[in-house]
Amino acid sequence: MNTEKLRTPTQLEKGQLWKLDNGYLYIVELGKRLIHYKLLRQPNQRAVVTRLIGVQELLTYLKHAEATLVAEEPFIAPGLPVAERSPRAGVCQFC
Repeated sequence: MNTEKLRTPTQLEKGQLWKLDNGYLYIVELGKRLIHYKLLRQPNQRAVVTRLIGVQELLTYLKHAEATLVAEEPFIAPGLPVAERSPRAGVCQFC
C-alpha cells in the first residue's frame, strides 16, 4: 500500500476541518473552481475572515503542509448562524 497516496487530500467537502502545523483550516463553501475557507488557531475560534482560493491551489497547499483531516463528519464552526447548524437547514421553523 502506498502511504503517499493516503496522505494526499483528494476529496474536499464543505464542513471539513484540516489540522495544520500552526492551526486549522475550515472549509466553508465548495464550488467547482473556488473554495471559501477559514484559517483558525483553534477549532472553536470565532470571528475569522473567510478567504477564497482555487481548488487546485488549496489541494497543493494541504499536501505541502502535510495536513490531516480532523473529523470525517462535517464540523460546524461556532460562528455559523443557527439555521446552518440545524439538520433541517432551509426548512421553515414554523412549519
